Amino acid sequence: MIKSFRLAGGLLLAAVAAVLPLAGFSEVGAAEEAAAPPKIWIQISPVSEKVKLKPDKKVNRQVRVSNIGDEAFDFKVYADGYSAQDVSYDPIFDKESNYSLVADWIKFEKTEYKNLQPKQTVEVSYQIDAPKDLPDGGQYAVIFAETSDDGAVDQSVGMKTTSRVGTLIFADLGGKTRRTGEVAEFNQPFWSESPLRSMTVVKNTGNIDFSVKFSSTISTLFGRELASNTSENSILPETSRGIANVWEDSPFFGIFNIKNTVDFIDGTKLDETKTVLIGPIWLWITIYVIFLLTLILIMIIIVLKVRKGNNKKSKKPKKESK
Repeated sequence: MIKSFRLAGGLLLAAVAAVLPLAGFSEVGAAEEAAAPPKIWIQISPVSEKVKLKPDKKVNRQVRVSNIGDEAFDFKVYADGYSAQDVSYDPIFDKESNYSLVADWIKFEKTEYKNLQPKQTVEVSYQIDAPKDLPDGGQYAVIFAETSDDGAVDQSVGMKTTSRVGTLIFADLGGKTRRTGEVAEFNQPFWSESPLRSMTVVKNTGNIDFSVKFSSTISTLFGRELASNTSENSILPETSRGIANVWEDSPFFGIFNIKNTVDFIDGTKLDETKTVLIGPIWLWITIYVIFLLTLILIMIIIVLKVRKGNNKKSKKPKKESK
């Protein structure tokens, strides 16, 4: 019996050993050449600004616009509403909503700037003039700095180029603020090809933005940590944001545990741990078929052994009674 199991186990290992070497080969493409920096290159800071507004009050702020390219340019500044689309969270700037009214309250001391030289920075002053009747919760806008249409001609494409950058404005208006939300989805497939991917969707059900901290830990089945990732994301009111997680260095093939955790608003923590398979589906099917064939072979060997034993018993001569 022991020899039978050893034979079956040897067959399984031999079959898997014949399949696994295929997993070691992967095609590596040629590295892409780094793109040359543009000659006209505009930069703005800070990336975002948080402000608190009160009814019928003014708030004064500045942004810094820099020329980090090789050629001088003219630029203009303006404000637009800010929102996000779907769980992909692609930004929306040209669609009005109940949470983008602040864009109309932003006034600039000056909207057009001429001949900004390379390595030069200019401060752009603006004022947020809040009305008497403020809505509750949060308001969101973006301050854009955009190079003028009469910029230099880009010889590589044969046309005049423009570019723009922006500072996000997160305005807290107070009032009846509802900072509420939920984890709408933990999407971690049981099977995935390399690299391993997952998606967590967080929904803001309130009227003001909040931040969530997402972390992911990948480990072996025996608990040894292999990789971890942490990110912090802002969620705008009445939107759902998908937080993608990718294990770029995941192996071609294997079985792992992944734990996704969301630290949510007021200290609430939600987490989920799953066992996942990584590898092409044909490889897992092959191993599964080999496993089934091995079990069948073990059953056949056991049956043959039992029959052989029964046959030996039946062929033993019976003792004659005296």
